[in-house]
Amino acid sequence: MQKEMHSLLLYLRSLSPLTDENWSLLQSALSIRTYQKNEFLLKEGEVCNELFFIVEGYCKSFCHLD
Repeated sequence: MQKEMHSLLLYLRSLSPLTDENWSLLQSALSIRTYQKNEFLLKEGEVCNELFFIVEGYCKSFCHLD
């Protein structure tokens, strides 16, 4: 199992019991993406249809008010 997926599995199991069968079903809906420094997860005007789990590093969010 990849480091990223293992980290996510441990985190989810810390929140609630998760069987190996349920984890297998969930994995088919997951994908791993790598972002470079200063790359945006979401840009202004885009609608977020995803959840993100950050394994390493950090991100910040901001809201532009008129």
